[in-house]
Amino acid sequence: MIVLKFGGSSVADAEGIRRVCAIVASRRDRSPVVVVSALGGVTDLLLEATAAAGRGDLAGQEAAIAGIERRHRWALSGCLDDAGSRQDAEMVLADTFDEIKLLLRSVRTLGELSPRARDALLAFGELLSSRLLAAALAGTGVAASWVDSRKVVATDGNHGSATPDLALMADTVKANVLALVESGQVPVIGGFVGSSPDGITTTLGRGGGDTTAAVVAAAGGAEELQIWTDVDGLMTADPRLVVEASCLARVSFAEASEMASFGARVLHPASVSPAVSASIPVRVLNSGRPEQAGTVLLERSDPSRRGIVSLTSRAGLTAVFLEADRAIGGTTFRRQLLDGLGRSGVLPELVQLSAVGGLAVFRDARACTVQARRWAELGQVGIVEDAGLVAAVGECLREDHALRGEVCREVAALQPLALGAGGTALSVYAMYPQAKLETAVKQLHRRFFQEVSRT
Repeated sequence: MIVLKFGGSSVADAEGIRRVCAIVASRRDRSPVVVVSALGGVTDLLLEATAAAGRGDLAGQEAAIAGIERRHRWALSGCLDDAGSRQDAEMVLADTFDEIKLLLRSVRTLGELSPRARDALLAFGELLSSRLLAAALAGTGVAASWVDSRKVVATDGNHGSATPDLALMADTVKANVLALVESGQVPVIGGFVGSSPDGITTTLGRGGGDTTAAVVAAAGGAEELQIWTDVDGLMTADPRLVVEASCLARVSFAEASEMASFGARVLHPASVSPAVSASIPVRVLNSGRPEQAGTVLLERSDPSRRGIVSLTSRAGLTAVFLEADRAIGGTTFRRQLLDGLGRSGVLPELVQLSAVGGLAVFRDARACTVQARRWAELGQVGIVEDAGLVAAVGECLREDHALRGEVCREVAALQPLALGAGGTALSVYAMYPQAKLETAVKQLHRRFFQEVSRT
């Protein structure tokens, strides 16, 4: 058995859904289980609808719901050719839309959007998409069965960021998923959604669709987990900055985690950690180019590889620098400096601390301003706006001291605002003015990937 997870970009429209059906059909011999996210853009519309209902804005709520209905009806009309099957699917979707409207009316009447109600509403994105995809697969001749993810993904009661219970899921997956697989059917499950011990709908938070796929794979003993998205896999650099960037065939879970922490958006490794912990390979693939091999995440990196794996970058950051007041003792200074970070209310993306100063990097410029006020009592503070980070990532950096030194020299030659090493020793990072970020990434990629490949 393999688990195929399709993101919202893969099922954004009828054309995408037809591609997904072809991908699933091509893997029938591997007993696929399908997990799907909400149609692209639908979760945002649900958020708009719930927010509007919470403030009593009926017009705003109806506009958002109309957008959701339109997206699904357009997709349905384009991916199901048989009129009878299409009518059956339309009735199922119509019943679900009625449920959404009824719940929104309750929220609007009460004037309160509780975490429980918010989860119940946001879950409809995946409940709708999984119903739609199951009907589309059946329409192409694949024996597909919709499975209510609330009967499969057992979680705690932490609404908005529920944690799956793998011990309980061993039974729920066997009863609701593996039984269908053994009978020759393809189960279709909505990601992101689960249920608490008392049967209340929960959602899994960031990366919840991938988490659903990972826990189903782990509980069901899958051979492989495939994450289908809109890129070929993890890359040697952002292809928007470096046209020569290439797809990585294999990375370790630790390398992928480090890449994500410095800006890679293809996959959040924590979301697939249940599969990795169960020694299940995780492959990232492009639903628009299914012939590509993609990137496989394994517990360990490729032992034959020498050199860094990727140059990961992130723009749109703001940094606050602190030069310590010499009158404050070192121990007191460090304690107050850390306390200031804790009281800022927003965790920074990156922190450097020493006995003589500090650096904190934020995505939110307002959070940076708050932090600057916290630190002002400790010394001289400066704010750098429009900054960018680039990190050279690779497990080789742990052991290859010569390589680490070479990376540091190349990065420093481009005159960064700050330079450091990641806490796991898997990366060397630098911060540059955003205007210099693209040039830095291109030059470093040329040095460590293109020139190396030629030699």
